[in-house]
Amino acid sequence: MVVVDSSTFDDEQFEQLKESVGVLIDESFDLAPDVARAGFIVYTDKVSVPVALGHYEDKIELLQKISDSDRISGQAIALKSLDAARQQFILHGRHDASKVIVLITNGNNRGNAALAAQDLREAYGIQIFAIAVNPTAERQASLARLVGSEYADTRLLKINNVQDLSGDQLSFIRQSLCGHITPAAGSIESTEPSWITTKRSSGFPM
Repeated sequence: MVVVDSSTFDDEQFEQLKESVGVLIDESFDLAPDVARAGFIVYTDKVSVPVALGHYEDKIELLQKISDSDRISGQAIALKSLDAARQQFILHGRHDASKVIVLITNGNNRGNAALAAQDLREAYGIQIFAIAVNPTAERQASLARLVGSEYADTRLLKINNVQDLSGDQLSFIRQSLCGHITPAAGSIESTEPSWITTKRSSGFPM
């Protein structure tokens, strides 16, 4: 699942980003249904799922759906995007496939999603990668906690701007992602994670 914080980008940058994401998916993965399936999520304090996991007829339709997706304005809440990705893996994921989130953000997310990310990694076997767009040191440290501090050297990639998601830099990112995805082992849980509670008792936005 590619998960994009659209508050990081203006309209022009978002168009460039969608093109780069399309190239990244197209050139990185064998999108045959029995090999790899992709999805695309856009979030701020709201969440849109332009491409549900594996819900396209072929690569052309997948890339068109990404291209047609709209930017959402608002303050980013990573917790909401992680929950949306979790639901996609539960509804449409395969037990024998690696489950990967690629989060693209500047790290300026409201709230603390570290517990949610830890639950995704440990209870659901979901590997989280982050492409950090010109983050401050504090935001980069926050993203390191999302991917898992023990994985930060390989799963947290930093770029200066959206233009870096092209050419040689995009090739480097593609190699970094493909080279550090761990093959699937085991299946996802069907129970609710500890960070999802009822609306009445929850301190997290739902």
